[in-house]
Amino acid sequence: IYNSHQTEEYAPSNIAEYSVKPTVLVGSYILQERFEDAGLPTLVEERSIKDLLRANQWNYNYSYRASRIYLDDVKKKYPSIRYFIDFHRDSLRYDKTTVTIGEKSYAKLLFLIGLENPDYEKNLAFTNQLNAKINEKYPGLSKGIYKKGGEGVNGVYNQDSSEYTILLEVGGPDNKITEVLNSV
Repeated sequence: IYNSHQTEEYAPSNIAEYSVKPTVLVGSYILQERFEDAGLPTLVEERSIKDLLRANQWNYNYSYRASRIYLDDVKKKYPSIRYFIDFHRDSLRYDKTTVTIGEKSYAKLLFLIGLENPDYEKNLAFTNQLNAKINEKYPGLSKGIYKKGGEGVNGVYNQDSSEYTILLEVGGPDNKITEVLNSV
């Protein structure tokens, strides 16, 4: 699990009193814990994207290039890793990023597929399976799959590194980390 945009934040919460900002990196650790609870060994990329951008004198628009460096490094170091999740959050407001299922409030999920990846159909097929399973178990939790390409966008999102690389947005800036926890 990695975060091309590590500094994306969620709404302040009680963990702020411990000087921990609720970010997508915190969300990645929560997801890691859930996977490991299910018996799936998981790594979270902890190296700083911001530091890599600064070291290369790249601006924020080069975040995917920076995360690709770490992604390729991890693939070489751990060739048995099969699945890669770029954990993000949406930029939409609370009413568009939250759903109540039963008595719980959840941060909605959104998958993003880069259409500039020459093999995007493979990533899309995998993501369709994940999305269908989520909606089967938790109707309304996923907002679906957003296909993105064309001028002015990245369009690949490192998904050319593996057919099992997904970009997952969990909630938005107004969601609480507890809603992110409920979703993952």
